[in-house]
Amino acid sequence: MMSKVVIGLSGGVDSAVSAYLLKQAGYEVIGVHLLLLPAYCGQTAAPEDARAVAEQLGIEFHLLDRRAAFAEKVVEPFCAEYFHGRTPSPCLVCNREIKFGLMANFAAEIGAEYIATGHYAKVAKDEQGASYLAKAADLKKDQSYFLCRIRPEVIEKIIFPLSGKTKDEIRKIAKNIGLKVASKPDSQEVCFITDNDYKNFLHTHYGRGKAGFLRDNAGKIIAPHNGVENFTIGQRKGLGVALGKVVYVTAIDGASGDVLLGEHEELMSTELLACDNIFHTSLAIGETIAVEAKVRYRANAAKATLLRLNERETKVTFSEPQRAVTPGQTVCYYRGNRVIGGGVIEKVLKKAEDPCEINI
Repeated sequence: MMSKVVIGLSGGVDSAVSAYLLKQAGYEVIGVHLLLLPAYCGQTAAPEDARAVAEQLGIEFHLLDRRAAFAEKVVEPFCAEYFHGRTPSPCLVCNREIKFGLMANFAAEIGAEYIATGHYAKVAKDEQGASYLAKAADLKKDQSYFLCRIRPEVIEKIIFPLSGKTKDEIRKIAKNIGLKVASKPDSQEVCFITDNDYKNFLHTHYGRGKAGFLRDNAGKIIAPHNGVENFTIGQRKGLGVALGKVVYVTAIDGASGDVLLGEHEELMSTELLACDNIFHTSLAIGETIAVEAKVRYRANAAKATLLRLNERETKVTFSEPQRAVTPGQTVCYYRGNRVIGGGVIEKVLKKAEDPCEINI
């Protein structure tokens, strides 16, 4: 009997070719499109494109309405983070809770052994036969950062058919087999913000955050501002002030509304505190290990030590200062190509600060 795999069909070329490759490999493939976007986003072609792919490949297709869960788990926390002066990572939350969380639940309901997507990442096995997440062969397209907080028990059930392929190879396969989505552009960064203007999205649908003051790092008031959601760490454009020199947002206090401005060197830090960590390896409380840590998708993974402080928190200490480490973003931990976990950046630690005692 063929193994059964549920694949998420987004309506794009990557998931379409993934479904084709799975079918060629002998799996019983079941396509699923998750209906996620709120009504105010308008109609998109994605559901019908996904259905058309399934029909073209001759596979079973399901359209699952998960808009309520998406709003609760992804959109509303995204807005709340901005209103608290933090910069969220909605795609990582969506991957854990929706794309791989709800899809894993659906797979269990229908008796499917595996789930799959068109992500560029890899699931490999260690010497003991345990599954782990790793970087894709095409490092330029690698998306393991966005998957680092998927629960370990789900990783065991995942297949990434594109793990060893490049985007050019995927486009070529799609054209060769005549997929209608072969030339479809890649999807945008935040799917529910259709014009990529997150500030307009927040203000139109969820209101405004706390107003306050722009201050220098000595606390002196520079000017008022109309909401902490308008700023992110490292921002230098759109500040609404001219100080005769280049300044950046160096800190945001969501409670008081204060936004601190400073020069470039004030963006640099060597330590952070991360919370809500998920690990894909055994790490005891109080244990320290060497890792490469990545503080945003476009950043390079940098040498660091990882100390597990307690059940919830870790401290990451970098060998070299990192630029614009941002609360609310995700830090992903690697050892070589292997992903060993990830957490949400809670706080940037200054040299004089001690985050908390180790709770053993």
